[in-house]
Amino acid sequence: MLDYYLMKISKQSFFISNEKKPRALVAIKDIKDACPYSIWVSSQGIVLGRVLDEGMVAWRYCPEHDKEKNIIGLRFLGDCLLDDDVLFMALAPYVRTGSYLEITSSEGKWRWSFRNEQMFWDPC
Repeated sequence: MLDYYLMKISKQSFFISNEKKPRALVAIKDIKDACPYSIWVSSQGIVLGRVLDEGMVAWRYCPEHDKEKNIIGLRFLGDCLLDDDVLFMALAPYVRTGSYLEITSSEGKWRWSFRNEQMFWDPC
């Protein structure tokens, strides 16, 4: 039986600069086969994605942008948590230090925090 948790982003401060987006896309393409729940993630969307936004949507996240095309937030398009931590560990080197995504799920509340090019799981 597949375990999963209903989730949503309840609070966030998230930033990836426009100039880092091409390298971030390569990073998420490199991990597409590392996830056991690949049925939930559009592998074809990741592989064929020409820009980071397309790769993120394949992972069920819709980026929000400022006028300089930096990613300044995410909207979760799915309803359950699976290998999302794998995605954000791959993106961590490209996410601004101090960024975070606060997650509320059927199993509790936590925060993915980004510091020094790494992603951390912090309880709330």
